[in-house]
Amino acid sequence: MRRETIAKVLVFNQNYDVLVLQIGTHKLYPEKSHTLDLPGGIVESSEPERDGLIREVIEETGLRLQTNAISLLHASTYQASQKSVTKLLYAAYLEDSPSITLSWEHEAYRWIDIEQLLGEPTFTTYREAVMYVRDSFLKEE
Repeated sequence: MRRETIAKVLVFNQNYDVLVLQIGTHKLYPEKSHTLDLPGGIVESSEPERDGLIREVIEETGLRLQTNAISLLHASTYQASQKSVTKLLYAAYLEDSPSITLSWEHEAYRWIDIEQLLGEPTFTTYREAVMYVRDSFLKEE
């Protein structure tokens, strides 16, 4: 069975707002066009997950995250179309809100709080993982 790993990251700024990207026109999956996305993507089979995440984030945003500044928060695996898919969700914290250099895949970006992200009807990918992160790590005591 073929394996695929997808790694995404919640990039938090100094205010704990999250970086979200807006996908441009998606030719392969038109239903994904103009929806919200988190930085990250498919990890190549020859690279460690964190390295793949860092590469994807650089490609999509221009941000250079440090390996030791990225924490794994959630992992899930499921079977789909003759392959095993593992989804990883990481977190990274920045001391500011740097400007972003978007790739060809995305048409816009913004910094929003996690509740806004979860309230966006077009944000479906990683919703359950983000809710888990919010409830487990971000709720005030």
